[in-house]
Amino acid sequence: MQKALLARGRHDGREVYRGTPAQSLSALVESMAAKKVPELLFTSRIDLKK
Repeated sequence: MQKALLARGRHDGREVYRGTPAQSLSALVESMAAKKVPELLFTSRIDLKK
């Protein structure tokens, strides 16, 4: 079981995200498609939009 992760995102010196991203199957599938190394797979994603 994984620990909950507190993530922070900054852009131009200001915080634009702070929280615990939810895990999703779609994030894992996209990670698998982009990376062929199992150690670099991710189960969560943070979408930052303007």
